[in-house]
Amino acid sequence: MITPSIMDTSILLSGALTAAEYFKDEAQVLFEELYSRDNWQKYYDEDRNLFYMGYQEDTGGFGQWDMYAEQLMQYILGVVPPTFPVPPGFVRMVTMGQFPLAGLSAR
Repeated sequence: MITPSIMDTSILLSGALTAAEYFKDEAQVLFEELYSRDNWQKYYDEDRNLFYMGYQEDTGGFGQWDMYAEQLMQYILGVVPPTFPVPPGFVRMVTMGQFPLAGLSAR
């Protein structure tokens, strides 16, 4: 069974977006098709307002991104897709320092 990783998905989509912006035309169409298929809500824990690290169909989400690392791209990608976005307030909490980020605080 393949277990989707939100970080791998984010890295793939960030690269595809870069290629789409550079090559335009067909690359943009392909990016939009790929991006609109991903269900960001599946990776989102509404109760804790955090992304899961991955998802399995039989057990649901597992692990959580409760610290700040390379996942900034997933916050942005997860809020603006044409389908299945997470709540926009999620990114506001991250950028305003209201997110439990491993002891870091906004200054």
